[in-house]
Formats: sequence, C-alpha cells, structure tokens
Amino acid sequence: MPLPYRLFIISVVLILFSCSSSKEEGVGSEVGMIAPELSGILPNGEKFNLKDLRGELVVLDFWGTWCGPCLREAPDLVKLQNDLSQHLQVVSIALEKTDDGRSEAVAERLGFTWSYRLTEKIAFVRLSKIAGAYGVSDLPSSFLIDENGVILLARSSVKEIRSYMLDLEKSTSK
Repeated sequence: MPLPYRLFIISVVLILFSCSSSKEEGVGSEVGMIAPELSGILPNGEKFNLKDLRGELVVLDFWGTWCGPCLREAPDLVKLQNDLSQHLQVVSIALEKTDDGRSEAVAERLGFTWSYRLTEKIAFVRLSKIAGAYGVSDLPSSFLIDENGVILLARSSVKEIRSYMLDLEKSTSK
C-alpha cells in the first residue's frame, strides 16, 4: 500500500476516533467530572435514570446487605437524608450476589425510605458495570453529585458528605 494512502487511512481513523470520544468528554468518576449515566428498575417497577435528577443534589450510595461497614454506615445515611431531604435526593445501589428481595427487606429495615433504590445482581463488586463506571471497588462508597451532574465528592463516606454539605451551607449563608 502506497505511503500517501496509508497516511490518509490513519488520518481518517484519528479524526473518527476524536469525534466519537468528544461525545463522552468530561464524563467520569472523579471530582469535577460529569457523573456517568446509570439506569435501572426501581422496586415499584418504574424506570430510573440518574439524568432525570438533574437540577437536584444527589447522594449516590453503593452498598450491600453482606457488607458490615455498609450496615454500620446506614444510620448515618438515613440521618443525612432525613436532615437534608429538602436539599438532596439519595440513590442507593445494592450490589448483591442474589436478587431474591433481600436487599429491599434490609433497606426497609434500615430505614431507607427514599424512592430511588436499585439492586444489581453481581458475584463481585469489581465485576459490576455500574460500580466500574464509578471506579468503585470497595463498599460502602458514596458520591455527591451537583445539580448539573458534576461529581463534588467521589468514593466518600456519608460522614464526609455531611461535613461537605454543612460547610457548603455555612459558606452560602454568609
């Protein structure tokens, strides 16, 4: 194949690659990036899309019924939601080995009264597509996402999110 033809092919491939990747520019799991899209089916059978919560602060919480630290952190998450429910929405994602309804029963027992509860059946956290999109390898892991879908805190504890929210409230009330 002649050199000019090869250069032309390489140029076309590079242009196509740069056009397709620019569509996803800024999307990722780190602070300052646009939160990756996620969707699922809620316990009531309704479809859920994270992008539908644009315009609101969102706490995205990854947890599991089998995870001791998650169960210990659950009261903090419930308190955060109760105290700040007028300012934010909580979305919890249970990563479970079986989808036998256990996560819903445990969520209700723990006081997870918010509507946005999802369960993903997966053998290992690291194999979860949703957790992978957010760079989550350990549970519990929470994110604070602003009204524009931008990640403010990544892979944080609920206590860190509460502290951030209190600091934000103090700085805006001055």
